[in-house]
Formats: sequence, structure tokens, C-alpha cells
Amino acid sequence: MRILALSLSLSLMLLSGCSPSRPAALAMSQEGDVITFEASSVEHLGLPLQEAFSDALDKPSISTFRLKLAAGEYRDFALTLEQPPDSKRQLTLIVEGDNGQAVFRQSPLKFAAQRLVLKNLTMTETTAEGATLQIKVGESFSAEHVSLVDNVSAGHKLPDPIVSMTVGFASRSALALWQSCWFVGNRAEGLGALIETPKVGPGTFESLTFKNSVFANNTADALLAPWFSRQVSIHQTVSHDTSLRLGGVSLRSPLVKVKVSDSLLVTSPDAFHFISSPDVKRDDFPPVALENTAIFSKNLPRASDFARDPSSTLKTTLPRRSNDWRTLALDAKTPDFKALTSQLK
Repeated sequence: MRILALSLSLSLMLLSGCSPSRPAALAMSQEGDVITFEASSVEHLGLPLQEAFSDALDKPSISTFRLKLAAGEYRDFALTLEQPPDSKRQLTLIVEGDNGQAVFRQSPLKFAAQRLVLKNLTMTETTAEGATLQIKVGESFSAEHVSLVDNVSAGHKLPDPIVSMTVGFASRSALALWQSCWFVGNRAEGLGALIETPKVGPGTFESLTFKNSVFANNTADALLAPWFSRQVSIHQTVSHDTSLRLGGVSLRSPLVKVKVSDSLLVTSPDAFHFISSPDVKRDDFPPVALENTAIFSKNLPRASDFARDPSSTLKTTLPRRSNDWRTLALDAKTPDFKALTSQLK
């Protein structure tokens, strides 16, 4: 069988144990070096999708595989689309909602490709033994209008995050961007962060960027554990997370440089939690750069932990949120930074 011969790890398992059936009609097209597979129900995501993705990997002339999902709900299945780990194909995988948000409910997702693009997607009410969203790229990752709401990483004794981001395909570095995304009400029951980058292996993220995004009411060790990522940039982002075990960003390596600009971050107990070791002292970490940013945390940070401009502030009185952002997150519209920050009193 071609899929087995390619060692293609691409599966869709209905949690009920039922096998998906082939729909009567499929919408699939090819334009130049791009194959587009259109789906409007769970039934479209079984064998037809597997065969289409397998064919794309089998054709050197194909550079992009696009899974276009009609707006609506897709629930109770685990979807995996993976380029084989030993593949040298420079494939771009695009998974996007079409004319609205595609909502994955109770559905773990796993994607792997040289380049990965997620657009107009919502994952909600998904519980997994491990990360609910697993991402592996060789070159780049981008997410736009992606919402993660009320998901649970249920590995009680394991440090599993909600979102696992790794670098593979023999690559040493990759780029990642989250833009206009929402992370609301997620819970890592073990010792994991909300989002985590590679802690082992030769590959890491050269750049990890969050733009115009929102974090609220998450429970985890930290919102972000960038491990050995080189540059973390947070721009025009707002957070209100007072149930974290360590803080907003958990830093273990002095190789990571962090810059926060035009943002308002409410995190507790720490804004940035520096983890020292016998080999890494607290003073080894470079200061976090702040530009036009307000930081609120329960614990007063050391002044030497930050390099801030005159417009940036550090405060220990945590503002309250006057509105529930869950509904806004599920609507997945572009965050209105001014309106959201005005709700923190």
C-alpha cells in the first residue's frame, strides 16, 4: 500500500471507533504546483484526504498542499497530517478555514511539514494525554486567527504543554509567528507550559513571535517555555493570567533574548521566571527588553532583569478583568488591543 510504503503517518481516527466512509463527491483541484483539498464534514477527512496527501508527497512537482475547511464544526476525531521525518521534500502544508472559522471540538491535532500555515482555525474542549496541538516544521510556522479555548493537557505526571512546537527534518533552525491569535481557558494539568519549544535535539527556533494576540485565564507552569529559542518577540499583546505556577515566560537558557513592545501583560506570580542551575546563574540571563509596555506581576521583579524605556512600567497590583474573553476568543476575530486593555481595571 502506497501510504505504508512511504511510511506516511497521516491518520484520522474517529474516537467512537467508527471508520470514515468515502463521501460521494469530493472537491479537489490542482493549480500549478498547488493541490487544494476541500472538506465540509468529518467524512471528507478520512481515506480521501490520506490519498490526496500521499499523492502530493509522491509528486516532486507539488510544492504546496492546502486543506481548505468549510466554516463549521469538526468534532470527536484525532487528525494527523505529517510529512515523513526522513522526507527531503520542501512541502508547504496549509490548513485553513474557508470564509469563516473551522472549529475542531474534542479533536487533537498534529501537523508536520517543512513549512506549516494555520489560518482561521479554532480548537476547543479537547483533552489529550500530552499536547493537544503538536507542530513540527523544518523551516517556518505561521498561525493567523487561530484560537485555543478550554483545552486540557491531561498528563498529570508529565511536563506536557498544550501546544508542542518542534523543529525537524534535519533542520537546525526555523521561524515561528502567531498573529491575531487567542489562548483562553486552557489547562496543563502536569508541569507543562501553555506553549513549549524544543528542549532537546539539534533544531530550535531562531525566532518566535507573537503579534496582536491574547492570553487569558490559562492554568499552566507558564504561558511560554521557549527553552533554547534564540529570539522571542511579543508585540501588541495582552494577557491576564493569574493562575500560573511560575509566571508568564519561563526562561532556562541565557541564549534566549526576549523583547516585549506595545503590550500589557498581567501574569502571576512572576512576569518572567528565571530558572538557574549549577551551570547557569541568575545573572547570566540577558535583561528582557521592554518598549512601551506595562508589566503587572505579584512578585516584584529585579530592576536588573529588564532593560526598559521610560514609557514601560512594572507594577505588583494586579488589575481585574471586567469582561469574559472566552466568547471573543471563540469568535476568533482580530483582537482589539485598545478595547481589551480598557477592560483591565
